[in-house]
Amino acid sequence: MQGGAAGPHPSLGRDEVWAAARHLAAEPRHDPDQEPIAAQEVRDALVALAGPQDGARACIDPDRALEAAGRAGAVLGRVARGGGTVAFATGAPASLLSLHTTVARAARDAGAQVVTCDAVGPYLLGRSLWWHASVAVATDGRTLVEERRPEAGDEWLFAVGRPDLVIADGIFARQAIAAGLETIAVADLDAPDAWLAAHRGGAVVVVPAASRRPPAAYEPLVETLLGAVPPGPAAPTPGCASGDETRQPPHLATETPGPYAAPESGGEEEG
Repeated sequence: MQGGAAGPHPSLGRDEVWAAARHLAAEPRHDPDQEPIAAQEVRDALVALAGPQDGARACIDPDRALEAAGRAGAVLGRVARGGGTVAFATGAPASLLSLHTTVARAARDAGAQVVTCDAVGPYLLGRSLWWHASVAVATDGRTLVEERRPEAGDEWLFAVGRPDLVIADGIFARQAIAAGLETIAVADLDAPDAWLAAHRGGAVVVVPAASRRPPAAYEPLVETLLGAVPPGPAAPTPGCASGDETRQPPHLATETPGPYAAPESGGEEEG
């Protein structure tokens, strides 16, 4: 697959991927009823979904990535045919915003109700969430920024309520999965929580894709996903469903923020 979204990973080695699996297994469990996690189970989940990791360089099997995109399209088609609500969010707007906006438009055309707001927040250090073509993305008020902080996921879930389906990446996908929402997660090999949830039979479809690639690199995945979504009557766009009728998001003068500008040095924060 050209562009590096699948195939030999452009930046991750196998040892880094296994380290992410060990990190997930070592995370403290706050819920005593939560099933324990073994690093080997996480590794098995990743291999089952992304393919063998036989070399020093991590790898995403392109055929498995396209097959997962097709399954994701089938899930979206099912929800759309029933007129269900779908919420979108990305923590990596430079790479994945165009993927999500394209799928959001197709979801609405197929009959899904795509949840959108104007803005919510601020939630942390002056950051807010804006909806760009029905996709939630973090902003510092000047540019769209990468976001990995759990507070952003919490704010987003508070705003959108409990949609029938979430299509997201990064912290937004992770928080949706933790909340028990049916989720299509665009996930890299160093995001093992999504892989594990899918492997354990949760309502999760992982579309494996390397992060931080040019938007065009994801076009084969988008085409495959949309090929599995039948057209239907376009649905209205519901507003925020925060669960608190007294809380209304501010209305911006423009429906979406301006063009994406890469964050200045220090604009990306580790979670």
